[in-house]
Amino acid sequence: MNRVFCRIWNRALGAYVVASELADRRVRDGRRLRATVLAIACVPAMATAAAQERATASASADPERIAELVERHLDENERVLAGGTLPAWSSGAFAGQSRAIAGGVAPMGVIDPGGLTGGTLPGLVQHLTNFLLPISNEYRACGLLGNGTLLPDECLSIARENFSYAFQSVSLLGTDLLVIPDVLDLNGNRPADHTTIIGRGSSGSYINVPIGNYAGQNNDPDCELVLGIGVCVPGVLGTYTWDTLPAQDYQIIVGDGAAANGSNTVVMGTNASHTLPAVSATDLGWTGGPDGNYAARLGNAVVIGHNATGTADRQTILGANARSIHANSVALGADSVTVRGAQTGYVAPGLTGLQSSAGEVSIGTATAARQLTNVAAGSAATDAVNVAQLQGAIADVDGVGTFAVRYDDDGTGAPDFGRITLAGADGTAIGNVAAGVAADEAVNVGQLAPVVGALGGGAAIDPTTGAVTGPVYTLDDGSDTGTTADFGDVGSALDNLDGRTASNTTTINNLLDGTEGIVRQDPGTLLVTVGGQTGGDQVSFANVDGDARRLSGVADGVEANDAANIGQLTEVADLVDDLDALAVQYDTDADGNPNYGRVTLAGAGGTAIGNLAAGEVSATSTEAVNGAQLFGVAGSVADHLGGGATVNVDGTISAPTYVIRGGNYSNVGDAFDAVDGAFDDLVVDVGDLGATAVRYDTDADGNPDYSRVTLAGADGTAIGNIAAGVAADEAVNVGQLAPVVGALGGGAAIDPTTGAVTGPVYTLDDGSDTGTTADFGDVGSALDNLDGRTASNTTTINNLLDGTEGIVRQDPGTLLVTVGGQTGGDQVSFANVGGDARRLSGVADGVEANDAANIGQLTEVADLVDDLDALAVQYDTDADGNPNYGRVTLAGAGGTAIGNLAAGEVSATSTEAVNGAQLFGVAGSVADHLGGGATVNVDGTISAPTYVIRGGNYSNVGDAFDAVDGAFDDLVVDVG
Repeated sequence: MNRVFCRIWNRALGAYVVASELADRRVRDGRRLRATVLAIACVPAMATAAAQERATASASADPERIAELVERHLDENERVLAGGTLPAWSSGAFAGQSRAIAGGVAPMGVIDPGGLTGGTLPGLVQHLTNFLLPISNEYRACGLLGNGTLLPDECLSIARENFSYAFQSVSLLGTDLLVIPDVLDLNGNRPADHTTIIGRGSSGSYINVPIGNYAGQNNDPDCELVLGIGVCVPGVLGTYTWDTLPAQDYQIIVGDGAAANGSNTVVMGTNASHTLPAVSATDLGWTGGPDGNYAARLGNAVVIGHNATGTADRQTILGANARSIHANSVALGADSVTVRGAQTGYVAPGLTGLQSSAGEVSIGTATAARQLTNVAAGSAATDAVNVAQLQGAIADVDGVGTFAVRYDDDGTGAPDFGRITLAGADGTAIGNVAAGVAADEAVNVGQLAPVVGALGGGAAIDPTTGAVTGPVYTLDDGSDTGTTADFGDVGSALDNLDGRTASNTTTINNLLDGTEGIVRQDPGTLLVTVGGQTGGDQVSFANVDGDARRLSGVADGVEANDAANIGQLTEVADLVDDLDALAVQYDTDADGNPNYGRVTLAGAGGTAIGNLAAGEVSATSTEAVNGAQLFGVAGSVADHLGGGATVNVDGTISAPTYVIRGGNYSNVGDAFDAVDGAFDDLVVDVGDLGATAVRYDTDADGNPDYSRVTLAGADGTAIGNIAAGVAADEAVNVGQLAPVVGALGGGAAIDPTTGAVTGPVYTLDDGSDTGTTADFGDVGSALDNLDGRTASNTTTINNLLDGTEGIVRQDPGTLLVTVGGQTGGDQVSFANVGGDARRLSGVADGVEANDAANIGQLTEVADLVDDLDALAVQYDTDADGNPNYGRVTLAGAGGTAIGNLAAGEVSATSTEAVNGAQLFGVAGSVADHLGGGATVNVDGTISAPTYVIRGGNYSNVGDAFDAVDGAFDDLVVDVG
């Protein structure tokens, strides 16, 4: 018994470990064979004397040489193994503990020392066990459980990749030894992460990490790899390491034959497994050990049940023999199998468009389906529907049949898609019919009505029966005696008008020589006279609306009763220019009178009013407010808003920022919406079946009303494929309506998109004989226009002959002469053919505002200008002495208050001054909306509000919202 070691394969380590010769099998006989195995599998360290040969052994990587050193080591230390003592451990998990052979027991707590030892040397082998399986809470949590007093082969298996390696030099009997990478963490700090194995299970890794990846992380220049073995001889314990992470995380494996090779996976049951296809670490780009990105690992599965199996990411498999090969899928119940997994681009019955799914839930197989019972009625679009809901839907469909509008029977029992006969005894009105667009679409009354209305002449649709009556056109009969005749169609009415118009044209040509009338010109002296052959003392140049006309070609007046022209008036106006250019003036009303309710300043970008005293701020104030007052109000509003709101240089207030449950809101309304939204749930109602059915209306008793169908479109419903109606009670389609609309002319048309009928529009002379036109929207009114004009022309021609009509007229009673009093326009020219002005003489003193002024009146005006300059409010002047329309500086020593200031427009583009009442109103509304007791101060600023949030007082909206947000944060409930 002087050779007490044998080797046992430990799948937990992925290596052979040393043990008593009384332990499990796989013992090799012979000193040289045993030593070779120990040298390669366990690397017994060299004795101190043999340590000098480390470099040679490391460099040559000769197993035979290493075996020879091991033999020498065992021979030299045989007396110690036979009953000597070992010094205390100097460092690591066992620092300070005795290494005594007799009775030395290391505090394992994980694997029974008897599982590896047996024989008579428990102390040494226990310490070897502790080197390979150190004491740590992590290992206890992992559940590395022994099996009786032995650790037999295939007890459990943990892939080498699934351990955190912290390889370090370990001193055994005075010689350094280390087996890498097929050992567990030797310092007890980095075990397999969150792995639990109960029973003969297997913890694997679908990511294969080559051994060379670990060797590349050696951080000790005194350690080398020899045939995959790390050999270090520094003579001390635990100072040189390789550190790596495990390949997989969070595995729970329970049951004989249970296996998993992914992360975040639970496998429970005899021979249950979740096995992902193998992936090379090289393909993942790993040049060293595993990385720490566990969120990217595959697995994420739960497999529970005897022989239950899964082979894809994110599966849930519950039940004996249940299985799935599809990602994101669920197999529930014994023998359940998934068959399709996720799908994209498939057609689902009852839905339009292509659909997609994330995965599959199977509760049986194709030949062994299960019922899903106790299913609540679905409420959302993606909820399951139970049989009760389906039965209700079928009942609704059955109820639709009574009210359904159906195609006729073709005699064979098949639908006659060319005909629908409605069931009303006197025909059936179809309501809510959208305007037809295509030629075979139904026409509604809304489309027919404008066509009938366009005919005029009293044409109409009976509102009860729908019958069309009219038109009748009543026109002058052409006898010029005032008698009329009726015409029942458009053609005969136009024939009447055409004959009468031709007759009038001949008569009008006889009036064009201009030698008679109110206005005449002597052919010798070329003197133009107006009313020279009649009495009267007034000539009016106003147009038909009473607006004055500009008289051009007027020579300088000479006599007191001659008209004064603009040249003469300009000389007087020059006296006023300096005052007018600088004066701030009231606006004028439509009559040209001063509008004392408004002053518009002339600056291109608005006009600043400087030296403006602070106006009164009250509910009744009409005084202008200055910038300082506005800034005070804006500042107090910004302060009370909180949230970082400030006053900008243009007087606006920058948006606050309120943080509510992690979201930012830039106004009070949105912030309160966010608060309110935190308490609201959305309810989605699902409509029932039958929504697409066309139904007869119901009567008061709920029975079908076969006389009426009201369609449900919000803007009406288009009925397509309507055959052309023939009988009086059949529907008319757009194809029938179109030629009727086209026959109207005048641009009448059917909109190809909406089906609306537009037009016609007949553009005719408006009857004013000025060349202007008017539009008539129906044939009747167009014919009325032509008839009236024709009759009027006849009368006018007769009146022109006696001088009672024309551009210049004289009232036979008052003798008032008017020029163009019955026409539009704003100018009368007295210039001769050469463009020379004529002197307008015989002009009386003007009385009304638009009377001509004569020279006598003009002279009096020039004397009235001098005293105006001193009292006028004037624009500032620029460096050149020109008016600066951008600024008015008032002259008050302490500023000048502007009283009786009307309320200016308040908008984003307004340049109008605001008064104290407006400012007071703004401040008041802000204070009201702020709440919290905020009020308007006498200077227009707003006092701070006080908001009480959970017992605390806050003086602005921002701080209050912060408090509300904090209150939400305090309400977070963690669910275990």
